Amino acid sequence: MTMAIWSCSKDSDDTPQVKLSNLKEMTSFKITVEGKSYEAEIKDNFIQAVLPSSTDLTKLSPEIKISEKAKVTPNSGVVQDFTKTVEYTVTAEDKSTKVYKAVITKTNSQKAIESFAFVNLPEGASSYVWKNKNPLDMDTLVCKVPYLSNIKALTSKITVSSKATIDPASGTTLDYSKPVKYTVKAEDGSKAEYLVIVDNSIEQVKFTNITRDGFRSKKPNDVIVLQTNALSPVKENNKVKLRFSKGTTVFDLKVTNIDYKTNQISVALPAGFENNEYVLLLEIEKNNSVTSIPFVLDGGSINFQNIADVLDPYTGNYVACNRLLMPGERFRANIYLEHAKFSSYKFFLRKDGRDFALLNSKLNSTLEQVEFVMPNLPNPAVKSGSDFELVVKDANNKEVGGNRLVNTKKSNINVIVAEAPIVKSLSKTKVKEGDQVIIFGENIFYNYTEIGSGVLTKSSTVRLTLNGNMRNIELTGVSSNAGSFSTKGMDPGTYRVEVTNNIPTLGASKQEINLIVESSTTPISVKVNSAEIHNDKDPYFAQQILVSFNESIEDYDIKEFKISSNSTSYIVDNYIRNKYGVSTPKLPSDKYNVFYNNPTTGYVILVDKNNKEHKLTFTVSKAK
Repeated sequence: MTMAIWSCSKDSDDTPQVKLSNLKEMTSFKITVEGKSYEAEIKDNFIQAVLPSSTDLTKLSPEIKISEKAKVTPNSGVVQDFTKTVEYTVTAEDKSTKVYKAVITKTNSQKAIESFAFVNLPEGASSYVWKNKNPLDMDTLVCKVPYLSNIKALTSKITVSSKATIDPASGTTLDYSKPVKYTVKAEDGSKAEYLVIVDNSIEQVKFTNITRDGFRSKKPNDVIVLQTNALSPVKENNKVKLRFSKGTTVFDLKVTNIDYKTNQISVALPAGFENNEYVLLLEIEKNNSVTSIPFVLDGGSINFQNIADVLDPYTGNYVACNRLLMPGERFRANIYLEHAKFSSYKFFLRKDGRDFALLNSKLNSTLEQVEFVMPNLPNPAVKSGSDFELVVKDANNKEVGGNRLVNTKKSNINVIVAEAPIVKSLSKTKVKEGDQVIIFGENIFYNYTEIGSGVLTKSSTVRLTLNGNMRNIELTGVSSNAGSFSTKGMDPGTYRVEVTNNIPTLGASKQEINLIVESSTTPISVKVNSAEIHNDKDPYFAQQILVSFNESIEDYDIKEFKISSNSTSYIVDNYIRNKYGVSTPKLPSDKYNVFYNNPTTGYVILVDKNNKEHKLTFTVSKAK
């Protein structure tokens, strides 16, 4: 058997192959800041450069050089933010790559003192605070060390900012009896100066438990405990004084105990003291003292100071009280007394050995005042004057305080004891209806500041009596010796004049004073013939008053028709008129009973065609 084998082959390619570069090195990384170039260190795929501390790392454009035929991403000259690591990729011609990480930093400009202590003092025995933290000033560090520490030989232990140095160096022993200047130099060469002051005095003393009412009811010789924040370790240096808050009198207080663990100092109050507002003064060393807030001591002797200022109704200002009215006027006394015992105290005004009880006493603990109402009028009477005293007695009726009655200017106060009014004369004894009359006399009205009881009222009145009918009118323009009133609406006749002042319990004036009131209208021929009231059984005019005239009143309008008896008045609105008369409708039973059983008068005001008024008066009689 015959076998044949066939084969074929490709023509040979003899073209030479080109080898691509695999070089991908970063050979240079340069950054220019403010005209100065800074070459970065390139090592182990890291790019590192340190720039000036003032450099803005967010906007830098590096100049980069790499291997021939390679490319870099991001490109050279492209602005980058180097506040974080930036990666650069270098790609060789053969497409192989190498990544570089650029870490760009700034020189450190920090130059602060971060801690300051002394190693030759007990741990924690020193502390410091900064003063004047102002870039334009030299910062001051004040170190507080224990009282009387040897500040002429203290060894420092100081920590400063990273990569900074300090001069004098930490660990140096120096004399700090005067301020010491330190210089801290930062990594970037910048410097800062600091002044260190060492204070070995006691901290500024202060009270921490004084309140206005904290020592009330404390008695003479009682011990009080004062809480402070610091005391002198030298016991004799701790001195306590008591002083009036508004004065210069000072009492040295005996120190009975000092507790250094709690910073409490105990002192004894004086053997005798006057109730008042005080302050405490504590001195623990030279130039280290404190004055407390004002507080009240009220367990000593009662201290009546004066009568408080009163409100002037004309100016709205408070002025010194110059007078007080007995009875009924309210007033306030500035008086320091023991609040806890207030309800047991009794208060009096005293004159000529007689005591007159003050009324309605009320304590105002905030103002240290007691409010009173002046005593009732005594029997027998006491004379007015400026020689009264205020007296305080305890529950056993023992006198425990008092002084003469003075105001805030230390002037004696005039106590006016009210008396009944006296009428001496009238400005006119005969007037026309509607005229003004002035009454002259004594005790017509008593001035006051504040009403304290019903015995004192706001006004004085005049009582005018005609035929048993009385009219009371409030006086105006009143003073102690005068007051006026108007006769408007008064019927003609002769009136008895009596005045009651603004203390009604004193009664009316007793003088016989009369006032004649004449009609102010022009006389006319029309007269009242009769005015009769008919009883409740009358078949035609039951409970009516009929007024008849001597002639026709058809040409007149009726302006007013009024009936009066005692304190009851009745203006008739729905009257009934005819040619010769006018009458009331049937009177209400209450008014009918008054008018029928008591003297009764009245008037009718007629108005003529010239609009002139004519008042016709009458006396009512019972119809037969």
